[in-house]
Amino acid sequence: MKRFYKFLPLLLISLLHVTTARVAQAQTIPLTEGGYLVKGYQIPGDTIPYTPIREVVIFRQRIFKNKRDYEAYWKLVRNFKKVYPYALVARKKFKEIDSVCATMNSDFSRRRYIAKVQRELSKEFEEQLKELTFSQGRLLFKLIDRETGRTTYEIIREFRGTLTAMFWQGVATLFSSDLKSKFDNESEENKIINELIIQYEHGQL
Repeated sequence: MKRFYKFLPLLLISLLHVTTARVAQAQTIPLTEGGYLVKGYQIPGDTIPYTPIREVVIFRQRIFKNKRDYEAYWKLVRNFKKVYPYALVARKKFKEIDSVCATMNSDFSRRRYIAKVQRELSKEFEEQLKELTFSQGRLLFKLIDRETGRTTYEIIREFRGTLTAMFWQGVATLFSSDLKSKFDNESEENKIINELIIQYEHGQL
């Protein structure tokens, strides 16, 4: 799994709705003496204090069949918190790469740009990705597919060629992994992962 780290950096490649009145631009308004300042919205004849409140998502209480299931869940949570930020980097970088490459007229220019991005990502993330465990690496492959719409195999094939992708697929098989696997929303583990993503996005994880 640690040999995969060379390619992992590349892979990383409230609106307030008002219906009854037109709202003016938010401004800071004072409250009572000795109080504090909040944002406010002006409507005809009045000013409404506005303090945003973070949305809270509530899931049903999770019931574990046994201690093994309990430990497996919290291991998944730990691994998710470790690798999900990398998957978000991959999503951002792939959007950036697709956007920039679309403006280039030659394959040479695109390859040179992609190589530059790879060097930058390697410099930033190489040492961190070396420390991933097998289970964290497999989870990262799965999350990259969910966030980018491309499997790890497809990413390697696109940027390194078919033979390289086939080689790394063979290596992955030795570690009971599959670079071609897609994120299946119906699997039990992936349903949990989707819940973790929602909690993460709402600052609850």
